[in-house]
Amino acid sequence: MAVLSVIARSPGASRASGPAVSTHALVESIVRACAVIYLYVFGLESAVRYALSKVRLDALIYARDGLLLIIVLLCVGLAVHRHKEFRSLATCMAAIYVGACIGVLSGLPVFQVLFGVKVLLPFVAGFSLVSSGVLSSLDRPRVWLALWAVVGLGIAINHFYRFPWSGLTVTVGEVDIQANREWTAEGRARLSGFSRTSYDAAMLILLLHLYLVSGMRSIRARWLMTIASGAAIALTTSKGAVGALIVTSAFIPVFDAIRRSGHLWRTPCILLLIAVGFAGILAPLATMHMAYPTFQSGTTESFLFNSMVDRGWETWPKAFALLQEWQWILGRGIGGIGAAQQYFEAGLMNPADNMFVWLIVTGGLAGGGFYLWLLFGSVRLDPALPADAYAYLVLICVFAYGLCANMVESAIFSSALGAISAHLCAKRPRARDGTR
Repeated sequence: MAVLSVIARSPGASRASGPAVSTHALVESIVRACAVIYLYVFGLESAVRYALSKVRLDALIYARDGLLLIIVLLCVGLAVHRHKEFRSLATCMAAIYVGACIGVLSGLPVFQVLFGVKVLLPFVAGFSLVSSGVLSSLDRPRVWLALWAVVGLGIAINHFYRFPWSGLTVTVGEVDIQANREWTAEGRARLSGFSRTSYDAAMLILLLHLYLVSGMRSIRARWLMTIASGAAIALTTSKGAVGALIVTSAFIPVFDAIRRSGHLWRTPCILLLIAVGFAGILAPLATMHMAYPTFQSGTTESFLFNSMVDRGWETWPKAFALLQEWQWILGRGIGGIGAAQQYFEAGLMNPADNMFVWLIVTGGLAGGGFYLWLLFGSVRLDPALPADAYAYLVLICVFAYGLCANMVESAIFSSALGAISAHLCAKRPRARDGTR
């Protein structure tokens, strides 16, 4: 949610005036506090769950979802009061309602569908923050630098020390929940530090890095932060996040050059983003027509590509197999794939491990259409504008990382994706006279 706070600085943003100013300021303060608490809990989730388990208050962790509800409700109220464009936000919520109905029609348990809606709350929160014009109140570099430092330090310590919450499982009601995932890749520990999983830590470090480094003028400071972020992400063994960091780090100086010398590189940048997005479509669809190669265990090729091969042989084909004939058009509905299955449909549980696959299985043609809308909506972005440059960098991460992760179920990426979606909705095609 903090990552795209600069979007709210776009030209034409208006503030309330008169007596409403103090009320709006109070509401924005509440929203800001809720967002900060939520993201800190997300970054330190394993440590928080461990502390709560010691006092037998394991279920209290889910109060954070109430924070998201508060954010959404307050932002909707502000959007209406400020006479902001409400149509896109209403469309977003209507789409989630329809997706939930399709989930029920697909025979999914109601609680599974509700769990799927809960997973989408960060997306709605990010969308509503932009739609209401509140996102700028989260532009607090020191607050997010502190979170970046704490999460990175936790990963570094975890390299030398096994935290007491490593592999922790807690019981909430009658359900056993993994409070921390302890696992390995080719014999190497996937470190998570204070976070719940290694990929949660990697995603948070990556997006906070983009937010912080984009505001730095010093090239030396950028390089130091990039090296530190890269080291932390490398310890999580999240290859997708490492790749996204490398690509986005290369584009930041390109955007600086675009601002200085014009739009010469704008078209190549957008074409690269579209190419990366199409790779996320073609990789899983290829499994319907060809067999992925295999690599001998212990080799460099196995370490680099075996997880992708596993997706090609197992995850993606089984994800598509979840769809009945009519569901290729409408999808299984919200909760039909991913985290919601873990507790209600364990025998069919599939993580998707690809954003396009997750959207297709969840929303059918509409899900695929949303993916393409994000992809081609990037054509409206102008890297010479700070807000559009940030949106572009995060979209590169979304599509590059989305090749091997569903992205939508990561709270940090989901909130950023919601903010980008609202930003693209607010972008208008250029008129003939060049105005927006």
